[in-house]
Amino acid sequence: MPVQFDMRGFERAASGIGALQDQIPFALSQSLNDGLFASRDHLITHTWPAHVSVRDPNFLRNALRVERASKTKLSGAVTNEGTRAGNRGHLKLHEDGGTKRPTKSKIAIPDRKVLARRSGRGVPKSLRPGTAPNTFRKGDVIYQVTGGKKNRKLKLLYTLKPSAPIKGVVPFRPDFDMVMRREVARAFPDRIRAAMASRRR
Repeated sequence: MPVQFDMRGFERAASGIGALQDQIPFALSQSLNDGLFASRDHLITHTWPAHVSVRDPNFLRNALRVERASKTKLSGAVTNEGTRAGNRGHLKLHEDGGTKRPTKSKIAIPDRKVLARRSGRGVPKSLRPGTAPNTFRKGDVIYQVTGGKKNRKLKLLYTLKPSAPIKGVVPFRPDFDMVMRREVARAFPDRIRAAMASRRR
């Protein structure tokens, strides 16, 4: 959801301190970039951890990047497009809810005992579907054989499903809107004054 600003407010603020109209685009582009980086930081450090169980503290930082504004393009974005982590993370589903569907094969839903072993790096290699030793698949279930010959046991690791529901719980858009409006309004007065000072030199 885009955040739109009324240019007339910035024009009035600039005029009130004697700035020229041609100084506004540069000052505003810098203010927008200030807002974009502040919004990205807020989503990473506040929005995300307040609504999900964070196992990898670097995940969202790697998933989100800033597309900067310029004086000839007064628009920018915080986006996950073009990042490997963002494409993998299904961020839109975390806000809107929906169904996760794999492009290939099926989704491996881990058993709760496997989930309990997850860390910031995910499931240990010894419990991952493709690397766990002594596993076999029966129907849509992956088992692991444990123990020796006399006390051999089967451990349920994963259930394979064609899709999985994701609840929409992360308010990315409202938080982005709030921080952008606050930070751009906060940054513009200093940015326009800096532009005026640069003109005088």
